[in-house]
Amino acid sequence: MLGKLTARGAMSAKPGRYGDGGGLWLVVSKTGARKWVFRFAFERRVTEMGLGSAAVSLAEARLLAADARKLLAADLNPIQARAEA
Repeated sequence: MLGKLTARGAMSAKPGRYGDGGGLWLVVSKTGARKWVFRFAFERRVTEMGLGSAAVSLAEARLLAADARKLLAADLNPIQARAEA
């Protein structure tokens, strides 16, 4: 299920990991630093791809995760595709 987080909830989240669905996670450190990560499996290896810090909004993070899911559907590694671009 996609869209579990709200923008307000993401900004006020306490330290931990919060899933939005579809592999998109908000990671909040003990210092309060926030980052968006996309967790995926490619060739049987689970990997995390950083999508940005708290400067990236929830809506933007969802778009970036959707783009990464499209690459995975085309059997491409999103990290390698980003490095080549």
